[in-house]
Amino acid sequence: RVATKTLRTVLRVKHPIYDNHYGGQLAFGPSKRLYIGVGDGGGGGDPFNAAGDRSDLRGKILRINPYGNCRGVRYCVPSGNPFVGKRGRDEILLMGLRNPWRFSFDPRTDNLWIGDVGQDAFEEISRVGPDPRRIHLGWSCKEGRSTYNAGRCRDSVSDLGPVAVVRHDVAESITGGYVYRGTRYRDKIGGAYVFADFSTRRVWLYRA
Repeated sequence: RVATKTLRTVLRVKHPIYDNHYGGQLAFGPSKRLYIGVGDGGGGGDPFNAAGDRSDLRGKILRINPYGNCRGVRYCVPSGNPFVGKRGRDEILLMGLRNPWRFSFDPRTDNLWIGDVGQDAFEEISRVGPDPRRIHLGWSCKEGRSTYNAGRCRDSVSDLGPVAVVRHDVAESITGGYVYRGTRYRDKIGGAYVFADFSTRRVWLYRA
């Protein structure tokens, strides 16, 4: 049961115009930090370049600490977040996402796996290490590994890019999945990332 009297607003991310691409997941990850997947705000092609704007929380994976002694504010920001002390929102961990429906952590490596819904041609899966140096996942300069909007590509940005891309003729809305670390099927799929597509209901295994 949930004690509703303990409810408190921690963070609001406004989507004032379009009614899609809200993201879709909250999860506590390594060091008990709260990870938040946020979509780019909707509309075709990220019309406001929210995913590439470091002052905008949309199109991002955020990482915060919503408990503990935060000096009277609603949450603390981990000091390891990339924009702490720099230009940009401190809450941002990763940027350049379109609509990360589901993400998960590999309990053995702490790698973060993200299923990101594509625009016209590709769905993608990204794998991010615990302390990433490259934090831009590509959107909307790229969709998958292909250039989508060249006007938003910058020579100064080295995007991380996906580890797996699925074309739209076989998938239309990647949901995401998990790295299998169970014992029953360990010999067959141990360490593989198992993910699915919402529309076509197909399921895949990806081995790094």
